[in-house]
Amino acid sequence: MILSVIIIISNLYGLYTRNLVVNLVVTVLLLLTGKCVFPHKVDGIALLWKKLFNAGAYLLLLGLCFEPFQDGIKKIQLLLVISLSLPDWLFWLFYF
Repeated sequence: MILSVIIIISNLYGLYTRNLVVNLVVTVLLLLTGKCVFPHKVDGIALLWKKLFNAGAYLLLLGLCFEPFQDGIKKIQLLLVISLSLPDWLFWLFYF
């Protein structure tokens, strides 16, 4: 649990400051630390957690490798105006 929070915070800081190489290295080191937590032969619920960790680690590293090619997050003002229009507010009001 604590390792997961550390991975999330380090990724938020690394991606916000655009330190992509440092962020990738720190993430790989933290994921290798998490990999050592699970023993090699597990069964039952521990096997499920091991598979979930492996899938999450794979998707996280895949996302970090593709992030530099997408130039980060862009703010589009038109989408903000569209999302705050009256029909959308009415929809969310009646949705809940």
